[in-house]
Amino acid sequence: MKFSGLTEQQSTALRRGGPDAFGNPAETAVSGGSGSLCRRCLKQVPKGEPYLNLAHKPFTTTQPYSEIGPIFFANPAKATQMVVCRKC
Repeated sequence: MKFSGLTEQQSTALRRGGPDAFGNPAETAVSGGSGSLCRRCLKQVPKGEPYLNLAHKPFTTTQPYSEIGPIFFANPAKATQMVVCRKC
């Protein structure tokens, strides 16, 4: 199994209010410094920085791992520090 970040097109659509796996817009939260790994750059969202929380189904086919779960995105449009990677 290979782990990779979502594409720029996918993350841009979600950040612009595109629907998550359940058809809902992403929720905004503030990072506590751990536990919120950005699914675009695969790095930790820094403490105090905003991020988006949404439901995601990473697989397009039915298989044992094709469940829906929460993912997080750094939200550079609202960030106060320039500490997220260039992908974000």
